[in-house]
Amino acid sequence: MKFIYIILFTLLMTSCFESNNWRDVKAIKSSGKLRVLTRNSSTSFYKDKSGEIAGFEHDLTQEFAKHLGVEVEYIIKSSLNELFKALLNGEGDLIASSLTSTPSRRQRFRLSPSYHKIVQKLVCKPGFEGDSIEDILGKNILVLKGSSYEEKLDEIRRRYPNLTWNSTADLSTEQILNLVWQKEVDCTVADSNIVSVHQRYMPELVVVKDMSVEQELAWFFHPSNQSLQDAVSDWMQLTESKSVVSVLKSKYFGYFNSGSLDEKKQLKATLDTKLPPYVSFFKKAANQYKISWSLLVAISYMESRLKFKSLDEGGRGLMGMTKSLAKDLGVVEYKDPVQDIYAGARYLSNIFKKIPEYIPENDQLKFSLASYVLGFEHMQNARKVAIDMNLNPNLWSSLVETLPLLSHYRYFGKYEQGYAPGMEAVVFVDRVLRYQQVIEDNF
Repeated sequence: MKFIYIILFTLLMTSCFESNNWRDVKAIKSSGKLRVLTRNSSTSFYKDKSGEIAGFEHDLTQEFAKHLGVEVEYIIKSSLNELFKALLNGEGDLIASSLTSTPSRRQRFRLSPSYHKIVQKLVCKPGFEGDSIEDILGKNILVLKGSSYEEKLDEIRRRYPNLTWNSTADLSTEQILNLVWQKEVDCTVADSNIVSVHQRYMPELVVVKDMSVEQELAWFFHPSNQSLQDAVSDWMQLTESKSVVSVLKSKYFGYFNSGSLDEKKQLKATLDTKLPPYVSFFKKAANQYKISWSLLVAISYMESRLKFKSLDEGGRGLMGMTKSLAKDLGVVEYKDPVQDIYAGARYLSNIFKKIPEYIPENDQLKFSLASYVLGFEHMQNARKVAIDMNLNPNLWSSLVETLPLLSHYRYFGKYEQGYAPGMEAVVFVDRVLRYQQVIEDNF
């Protein structure tokens, strides 16, 4: 009898714990804070070039918090398992980390309505030839452990028993895509929104085929938290909320498609059609800030393909500015491409002045370009990593090694600025300098 009482007491205590490890909307409003679980990534949460927190999920959760009248506390986790565990333990109120709605996840959690639709893509290394599952049998495939990508491969393996892959919890999908681009891995599977971001700087990635039908991204809630689920569902149905989502999609995922032309032909074709209306302004801004005009054009080509879209409409302008940075640089009218060009020139000029004189002259421009696209503090963190690795922090060759490490928690976790897509900065510097040469040779 005593044993039965002990069991009943244990069950009672467990039940009480489980009923109190999540917060409804009333409790969230009372605390004045919404706790959002997320990961450092280019689609969710990171510090941009102006030093401000950015990311599709960050911006969207900020809008929901405004609707509730509370602030947001972001709780960063390094893996999917950590996110799920933290939600169930009541460490956060919801997960916002570009996660897809799958049958297995719907059984474990409450989910919001879809706010973005994606398709899983099979992405392979530059030069890969093939268009089917048969073409990747026996290849070195790497995916994120415990992800919907691995679920999809498990499903496909029922039809293709010889399909094999490796999975890892130590790398993000973005980091795996970097390995594919570097040809250290043959192929991976990634969501189309993540692939879109990467193709901006790595158009050589080969998108082989769709691996899924259209899937929905959703926020995740504790399985007992219907209150918060209902509040988010109601908010997402509002006209103004749908408008916010549309602007954010354009801002973060509305990048150019590399197309079928080779790199140099595509550059020349774009310059022939897009540059003429702006060329005089590029030259005047370059002259004012003592910068090569061809360098400014090359930067603009990388950041926007010389296709102007106002920052107010979720665009990147011509020079890849953020709204806060553009404002600090004197932009009054976001819809004016001329002001955008001058802001980009001024920004680059300001960065030049920050680069220490003891950096070799041939590397000063490369340091400046990396800072332009990533942010000066992120570039400085890469130099700190170089020191830790016994590399010379004053050489660009060292930063080529250390910048990509800023997307690994082991490295970026040491610094207040956090995650940075450092490989993109390395690619950006290389391409801008090559494009500048093409521009000088042809225009």
